[in-house]
Amino acid sequence: DYAAFIGTPWLEYMQFKNPYVVVNDILLDASLVVGAAEVPAGVRAIAGGAFKEANIESVVITEDVISIGKYAFFGCESLIDVTIKPPKISLAFI
Repeated sequence: DYAAFIGTPWLEYMQFKNPYVVVNDILLDASLVVGAAEVPAGVRAIAGGAFKEANIESVVITEDVISIGKYAFFGCESLIDVTIKPPKISLAFI
C-alpha cells in the first residue's frame, strides 16, 4: 500500500524522477499522472491507492499486471476509459 510513504521526502523524490513510482515491479504511486495513463511494462502489481485522486481520463493496464489492490483508482473522478490487457488478473474487492 503506497500510503505508507505519503508525505515522505523519498516519495517526493521518486515522483520528481518519474510520476510512475515503481519498486520491485510494484506500482506504488501514480497520483501525479495526468490525462492518459499506461501502467509501465514490467509492473506486476498495482498497489492499493496507487492512482488515488489522479487526474486521469483513461488507463491501460498492461499484460504483466496480475494484481490490482484495493482503491487503486479511488477518487479518479475523470476516469472514463479502462483497458485491461492481461488474461488473468486478481482484483482486491475485500
